[in-house]
Amino acid sequence: GLFMSGSKIVKVLGLTATPFRLHKDELKFITRTMPKLFGCVVHCIQVNEITSQGYWSKLLYKPVRFDDKMLKLNSSGTDYTEESVKKAYLANDMQGTIVHAVNTMLSPGAGFIPRKSILVFVPTVEEAHQVAGKIDGAVVVWGLMSKDARDRCIDDFKDGKINVVVNVNVLSVGFDHPGVDGIIVARPTLSLAWYYQAVGRGTRIDPTKRKKDCWIYDLAGTFDRFGRVENIVIEDI
Repeated sequence: GLFMSGSKIVKVLGLTATPFRLHKDELKFITRTMPKLFGCVVHCIQVNEITSQGYWSKLLYKPVRFDDKMLKLNSSGTDYTEESVKKAYLANDMQGTIVHAVNTMLSPGAGFIPRKSILVFVPTVEEAHQVAGKIDGAVVVWGLMSKDARDRCIDDFKDGKINVVVNVNVLSVGFDHPGVDGIIVARPTLSLAWYYQAVGRGTRIDPTKRKKDCWIYDLAGTFDRFGRVENIVIEDI
């Protein structure tokens, strides 16, 4: 408030790809969350408009059956407990399923082009290291690694020297690599915002034209829960 009055700025226009945030047990627009800078949403372009106009890469969803019986809600009811996610991860042999999915995506097959840049999302750093150790050439990117090491891994990933990167949350928001043509979601979650962001890493159009589409391998039941992100419609504007 002091900044606005002191700068004599009277009108502010904001642009965002995600005009909603998770608040308690529901999604609310940024106009309803505090602190509040914007008073209203003046226009909202729907995701299906963006995809129909060719601004998103084509997404091909490949859900794999997932047994969620072991998953338990946390105390706030907004997501699953870490302990129950670990149990479900083991019960579903997620590591073996991830390795199989990666090998399938990297190998030439009838009717599809092998994937060149695969991003894998798992629940914990420990799991990331374990599963990466079972995939030739895969690397792990995690929050506590040095900036130089992380930048080197990401640069090699973008340059095609590394084909598979395993991470937890580090590359789910704001990571921009148009060449990502394969995403593996192996983290059970109730967060639509997280799912939307993770899948969004594969929506960039590749200026080199080598990428024709992006495979979304869902191993954690998120597709059954949320469906295609292209079908998300914001109605309460």
